[in-house]
Amino acid sequence: MRNWPALWRPSLRQRTKMSKCTTCSRKISNWRNRIDRHKRPVGSKASFWQTMSHELRSPLNGIIGFSELLYDGKLGPLADRPREFSGRVQASSKHLLHLVNDVLDLSKVETGRMEFRPEIIRVSEVMREVVGILGGLAAGKQIQIQFAVPHA
Repeated sequence: MRNWPALWRPSLRQRTKMSKCTTCSRKISNWRNRIDRHKRPVGSKASFWQTMSHELRSPLNGIIGFSELLYDGKLGPLADRPREFSGRVQASSKHLLHLVNDVLDLSKVETGRMEFRPEIIRVSEVMREVVGILGGLAAGKQIQIQFAVPHA
């Protein structure tokens, strides 16, 4: 127990109140530290994703560019099958680039630097793209993918 001056010794009730104040002060300090710890990773996570997205976008743009050259026949004529594969590489690369850009957008949202702007999409176009991308993988596993869009 603490040594108090001879003139004033707190009563049991006063000591309890002082103890509660100290405990509250510690709890508040602990909560502030927790909040600070949780705030820090958002900035570092956003920074990480921005760096990673940049590092991923550069080679993806190269892959897209070279696959376009092959697909368009600017490096010489291609047979149908290699041309089809270069088109798939191009579509898959564009899809992956879009995902990388989405991750970058999410990091911007987390840091409060982006606004949402909803847009209307055509589900049939998205489905055709997904089937085109997954078609090669599915065929390799002898899985057939089909989809039908009802006419409105």
